[in-house]
Amino acid sequence: MQQIIYFFIKNKNFLLFALLFLISFILTLQSHSYHNSKLISSTNFFSAKVYSVTSNITEYFDLKEQNKILLEQNSSLLKYQANTNTPNLTNTLR
Repeated sequence: MQQIIYFFIKNKNFLLFALLFLISFILTLQSHSYHNSKLISSTNFFSAKVYSVTSNITEYFDLKEQNKILLEQNSSLLKYQANTNTPNLTNTLR
């Protein structure tokens, strides 16, 4: 508890500045529609970028599951090909 009080006493000037800056920022956004719209536009841009990055990461980690599905499909197609006595397609593709 004493360290918390010491922290506030030591940094009282910065904390006062941060509080006053926050209040002035909020008042500016509330009173001017231009600044408010710019903030909303920037926030939308930032959130879209974050969504894009998280979507790409999710899609990348989903590739393991897609690869498993493709391997199962390939193996079933190769079994089907072996049972129907059709020519081997892997040799013709090379």
